[in-house]
Amino acid sequence: MDISATASSGAEYEKYFTDEGGTTADELAVWGQIVNSSADVAIDGNVTGQHVDIAANSENSFISAGKIDADLGKINAAIGTVTVNIDGAYAVLGGEANVTIGKDAAVEATAADTVDTTGKVTEKALNISAQSTVKAGVGASTSAIKFANIKHSGVVPAADAAYAKTTNTANVVAGTVKSAGSAAVAADVQTQLDAAAVDQTTQVGGNVNDTTAINAAIVIADGSNSSKVEFADTAKATEISGDLDIGAASINSVDTQALVKGKESSIAATAVNVTNYTGTADVEVGSDQLPAIVILDSSIYGMIRILVAPQALRKETELAVLQLINGYNKKYKSFKYYLDDDGALALDTCVLFKEGEADGDLIYAMFEVIINYLNESYKNIMKTLWS
Repeated sequence: MDISATASSGAEYEKYFTDEGGTTADELAVWGQIVNSSADVAIDGNVTGQHVDIAANSENSFISAGKIDADLGKINAAIGTVTVNIDGAYAVLGGEANVTIGKDAAVEATAADTVDTTGKVTEKALNISAQSTVKAGVGASTSAIKFANIKHSGVVPAADAAYAKTTNTANVVAGTVKSAGSAAVAADVQTQLDAAAVDQTTQVGGNVNDTTAINAAIVIADGSNSSKVEFADTAKATEISGDLDIGAASINSVDTQALVKGKESSIAATAVNVTNYTGTADVEVGSDQLPAIVILDSSIYGMIRILVAPQALRKETELAVLQLINGYNKKYKSFKYYLDDDGALALDTCVLFKEGEADGDLIYAMFEVIINYLNESYKNIMKTLWS
């Protein structure tokens, strides 16, 4: 049994995100867009099937007609013939996917998992997921060459600006779930943003004063990713014959550039790049919510950090806690527990990426490993902390 909701915007732009040659959507002649895409599944009654798949999928894509392949070594814009050379592009995109199983509702898969000839599970009996993807490409580029300038000034003013704002959320609220096999519950958000403002205008011809120019390139990018799986106090997931996998993933891929090229005699050459992006992924079971963050930089290393307990150090249990986490650190290669300066207990997992490129599938797989591990160990940790 399949129950799904799909919302899609900008399918015609998808091919441009896989073109590594810097191709833009000039033939579509769209310089800006404001679109929100939302997919929702709400179940308030009982759903029973042999295999049950419930999914909400939202996709929102846009790429402007301007150049987002910012390379100052190439003349990548047309010759301008007007005095003031200005270009702009914008994208305000939202994505949202929600699956809600009401507190009085129940979803049940009565069949076992699907397995191959070796006995490996190829499809779980019950799958519940919310996935939202937002892709934005925004480029603004002034003309590379100018033949006109402001009267008597020798000044060639040129400015361009690229603005992008994205919001992306995926949420699963689970009620009662049952499965004769395994079950998977996941919320996944992914955002990809490429934004560039390139100003490389220079003056040719005219008189000796035509070497002076004003150049400005501005990029402003702001966005947030949020995913959450919630099993409320009234939810039940106790009748699962196989594994129960619960995961939340939030992935940002952001590349912004503001580039200016001017002559030494330019009055001003200014490049401004303001980029602010956040991402959160939470799994809440009952009243216990474990904040999680993914830390990425330009190196080949990434870090997944889980806040297991905000106040872990107490005189009565300090020794027991230290012995417990020391034992875990010796036993498991993938995880490292530690106490921060405020006495909070955190769990770190290091992820190694090939050639420094973040791998969303690998991050998601590590989240599954962490969730499965905490499902087994979290109660023991809490018992030690508060006994």
